Amino acid sequence: MKHKAYFFTILFNVLFIIAVFLVDINASFGHSIWLLYIIPLLVLSAQDITVVYVISVAAADTVFILIKSLLTFNPYDPGSILFNVSLYLITIWTIAYLQIQRKKANSRLKESEILFRSTFEQSYIGTGHIGENLRYLRLNRQYCDILGYTHEELYARTFYDITYAEDLEKELPFFHQLQSGEIELYSIEKRFVLKNGSLLWCFNTKSRAYDSEGNFKFYITTIEDISVRKNYEEALRQSEERFRRAIEDSPIPIMIHAEDGEITLVNEAWTELSGYSREDIPTIPDWTKKAYGSKNYEVESFIKSLYNLKGKNVDLELKVRTRFGKQLIWQFYSAPLGNLPDGRRLVISMAMDITNRRIIEENLRQSEESFRLLADSLPQIIWSTDSDGWHTYYNQKWTEFTGLSLEESQGWKWLDLIHQEDQQRTKEIWLYALSSGKDYEIEHRLRRKDDTYCWFLTRSVPMKEGDGIIKWFGSSTNINEQKIIQQELQQALSKLRESETNLLNAQSLAHMGSFYIDALNNKVEWSEEVYRIFEMDPGQPALSINDWMEHLYPGDRATVLKAIDDAVKEQNAMTAEYRIFTARNRIRHVATISQPVYDSSGNLLKVYGTILDITERKLAQTRLEKTLKELERSNVELEQFAYVASHDLQEPLRMMHSYAELLEKRYEGKLDESADDFLYFITGGAKRMQQLINDLLQYSRVTTRGKPFEPVDCMEVMSNVLDNLQISIEESGARITFDSLPVIRGDETQLVQLFQNLLSNSIKFCDKKTPEIHIGLEEKDNEWIFSVKDNGIGIDPEFYDRVFIIFQRLHDRDKYPGTGIGLAVCKKIVERHQGRIWVESERGKGTTFYFTMPKK
Repeated sequence: MKHKAYFFTILFNVLFIIAVFLVDINASFGHSIWLLYIIPLLVLSAQDITVVYVISVAAADTVFILIKSLLTFNPYDPGSILFNVSLYLITIWTIAYLQIQRKKANSRLKESEILFRSTFEQSYIGTGHIGENLRYLRLNRQYCDILGYTHEELYARTFYDITYAEDLEKELPFFHQLQSGEIELYSIEKRFVLKNGSLLWCFNTKSRAYDSEGNFKFYITTIEDISVRKNYEEALRQSEERFRRAIEDSPIPIMIHAEDGEITLVNEAWTELSGYSREDIPTIPDWTKKAYGSKNYEVESFIKSLYNLKGKNVDLELKVRTRFGKQLIWQFYSAPLGNLPDGRRLVISMAMDITNRRIIEENLRQSEESFRLLADSLPQIIWSTDSDGWHTYYNQKWTEFTGLSLEESQGWKWLDLIHQEDQQRTKEIWLYALSSGKDYEIEHRLRRKDDTYCWFLTRSVPMKEGDGIIKWFGSSTNINEQKIIQQELQQALSKLRESETNLLNAQSLAHMGSFYIDALNNKVEWSEEVYRIFEMDPGQPALSINDWMEHLYPGDRATVLKAIDDAVKEQNAMTAEYRIFTARNRIRHVATISQPVYDSSGNLLKVYGTILDITERKLAQTRLEKTLKELERSNVELEQFAYVASHDLQEPLRMMHSYAELLEKRYEGKLDESADDFLYFITGGAKRMQQLINDLLQYSRVTTRGKPFEPVDCMEVMSNVLDNLQISIEESGARITFDSLPVIRGDETQLVQLFQNLLSNSIKFCDKKTPEIHIGLEEKDNEWIFSVKDNGIGIDPEFYDRVFIIFQRLHDRDKYPGTGIGLAVCKKIVERHQGRIWVESERGKGTTFYFTMPKK
């Protein structure tokens, strides 16, 4: 219709122009020619499809005729006047019609554009236009919202930039075909890279768009978020994979089979137990023929009935022959598993190998009599009941303990023997075990035949057959002694807690705290006393290792670090004394003992330790050291004075003693009796004074006249001592024995004096018994411990320290002569050799003197 309108319009236009130029327009012919043009023009203009074109041509022709008519206008010709009037009217109509049609066209165009924009922008699908340069030309809001970009950000990118690289490789072949025009559109599921870097699954289409002339304009692209579906598909795939893996990895034999006999899945447990591979049993007939032999058709028929199951099937027990000829007893459970995509129904079958259980049950029945014989030989009370808890059996120990026969104890009569306080609880727990089928265990008191009660631990387990309990077997063990022990233990624990409290109090009184270090977690815990030592609030966290190091006195830090390193290397306890700064910046002296704990590889796990505030002790020690220095100086002066005094007294005392003896010889018996006594007292006193002076000199010479230390063989020392004491030994009849004695470093003369003084004391203080003396030796890590043991009169413990004090005597001089300086000299000799000396004794049971000598 469009082409016909064009044709007729052009034809009439040509004819009209020819007529106008060749024919002079007059009233009749001109009017006819104009009507000849106007009529078809009006008819054709009624077609919307040709309005614009036809009216445009008509307008042009009208203008042309108007000009021509003005040039040829004859006011006296009616035809010319009519023609010109008609021409003016037609011209006005044409211009008005053109204006109306233009407005309608603009209105339709605007309406179409609004409709397009509304559809484009409000679409729930992301839509856009891509230019030939692959950049976005136009995008709706949904497109930007789905991908999380703004319009400006996407206009600056191509779809290459926001497509996941792996998916872009798959898409490019399709896009290249679209570019070349081989295809008009394609669809693909791919991942877009969102603005935040995450990936989003979308359904994407691209197609070519053309203009009215058929020329390519741009690509139309749409995207739809399918991430929910993709996530669901992935979850479904994972679920199916987990289901498959659960079946494959299950220790229980499992098979899935279809109603046409195909075995779609059989797990490894099934193949391992049966010995048949998946290739051996592709179908149910193959399985039944191999596993059930002559019963294969019967079993196969039963399996076919499983496909009509609506729920779980009751179990079926069958004997299965393995590939190796062994016969097993399997218990099968089956359930429907839905349909395959092709409609075939599926069933899952699980099997449990109960061969051993059946053998055990058979053996159990056969050994029931043996059990009864064994039960009577056990120290516990053994009993059994039926499934309802009715007691049907007791062993002999029940009768021995309760005094009741089996007939007197059947049923629930045992409950009357339970202590009144335990009856209700025992009954409730027993009823619960019966109803639940769970093991039964309780502690209760049971009455003995002498009406006393003993604590028993009663346990019972059910014996099951199939799904039901057929019997209960129980034992009651007498735990009365354990209960008594538990009560004692509780009392001990109570005392332990009390001791812990006392320990904390003692720590506080002794200014000693404890700490714990978790080396793995770098955690430190303090007792309250440690907080007090550091002058910190117990609510604060304990100092870490690094913070603790900061509180060390700078001058002691190196010493502490070395002690820690040595303890770690040797894996021993660490002991150190050092100074710290408290939270109030005061200096305190502390002593630390810590014990590390290591694992089997030698790695430090934890440390336990104590910290003692020794500030007062250190201050006292400082004062004591000062006092000791003064005392040492005083002792030196005193020893020098004693030596000089005793030395200077020797000569006048010797002269006094000589003249006293001379008087005694000349005048004894010549004067009266009192004079003889006076002379005796003078000579005796002079002798004792001379002995005291000699002993005092000997005591002072231990320090002032000591020889340098050198190796001394103690066996030779004992030989010299025995020679020196030979007369005393013979007179007293003493028996002296000694161990093999070592070589030590010391002053040989003083060591002889040490042993000689100790042995002479043992001989002297033996009363009327024959002295028996033994010199013993014990070796320690860094020292030798010598002992001199006798069978003498002994010493009271209250005098242990007094015997080593100079001039101290415990006995009358007439009975046991001496000056009381011998043991004081022994103590001084031992201390000069850096040893210790002490005594252990009991009056009337002998005495043992111990002294130590260092090995180095």
